[in-house]
Formats: sequence, C-alpha cells, structure tokens
Amino acid sequence: MPEDNFGFGGAAVRSTADKLRAIRPAEVAPPLPVMDRIDAIADSHGFTSREASAPSTSRPPVYRRKRQTGPTIPITTRLPERVAAAFIGFCEENRLAYWEGIEEMMKRLDIPCE
Repeated sequence: MPEDNFGFGGAAVRSTADKLRAIRPAEVAPPLPVMDRIDAIADSHGFTSREASAPSTSRPPVYRRKRQTGPTIPITTRLPERVAAAFIGFCEENRLAYWEGIEEMMKRLDIPCE
C-alpha cells in the first residue's frame, strides 16, 4: 500500500472522539518586546515617533489656516472651460483658495469687498 502523505488513510478508522482527543493547544506565543526598547532602537536609527506627545510650552502649535473666512454663502456657477482653466491656474500659481482668488481679483479691480 502506498504511503499516506496527506493524512487520508486512517480517516475512516478514527472516530470523532479520537479526533477530539488528539487536539492539543498551540504553543504560547512569545511575549511582545518592550515598547521602550523598540523606541530606543528606532531613535538610534533616526526614526521619530508620530504619536502625540505632551504639549510643549516652548512654542505654540502651528496652524495651517491663517485667515478666518467668517460667515459664508455658497455660490454655484457654470463657467466656460477656458475661463475656468484660467481661473484655476491663477489660483494655483498664487497658492490661493478659490474664494481668495476672487477676492484678489476684486482688489486688483478696486472693487471693495468689506
């Protein structure tokens, strides 16, 4: 009889009770390394933690937005592609939000917006 490489040969002979008795718990996984040690190794290789740390009193936090817009009104408009492309290009070149682009053009045309 050929050798049973896949474990099917004795399947008909073994009872369910025998199969259950053969089940053994897996070995316990090794404990996870201590996080302080991992952080020390990471620091030695130049990595810095991205986790939130205690707030520093030496300098205030830096906020991305510099201007408050105040109350807003949504304006929806349809533009010809050539006008939209030019406006979007103007805003991208000057690093402006669309509302800031409109405000800048109004200033250049001496139209008060206050």
